[in-house]
Amino acid sequence: MEPIFSTIPSVVYGLDAGSAATPALAFAAWKNIAGELLNERAAVTKLEDSHLTVAVEDETWQRHLEGLAPQMLARLNGALRRGEVKRIEFVVDADAVAASKAKIKQRTTTIVDVPASIENAAKAISDEALRHNFIAAAGAYLAKAKDQKPKTEDR
Repeated sequence: MEPIFSTIPSVVYGLDAGSAATPALAFAAWKNIAGELLNERAAVTKLEDSHLTVAVEDETWQRHLEGLAPQMLARLNGALRRGEVKRIEFVVDADAVAASKAKIKQRTTTIVDVPASIENAAKAISDEALRHNFIAAAGAYLAKAKDQKPKTEDR
């Protein structure tokens, strides 16, 4: 998964959509570097002014992850390739983590029209599921940016 994910920032930055897509890329990069266990216990909530906020279930996870923040920041920026994230803050917000888990379990797909340039760039992603998720993430981000409500479709 790591080698495949490493091509995505290059593709997006090549579209001149880099700054607009940075939050979506940062969220995806976080999920990629965090691993399964941490993704079950934490959820990225926002990226604002180069500051990534990650909700965690409790203070124990918060303390543990604060100690790992420098390493995670280095891995995250290595995946993003441009050093967009300057700081990771871990906040206790069990509701945000639960909401993130619920979204994952819903098994719905966001369907939004994306520009042809994104669809064409996604063709470079050989893994079909990753390509689909990339297009869905880009579409969801663009819909949110345009204040549109994405439609959902059951898988």
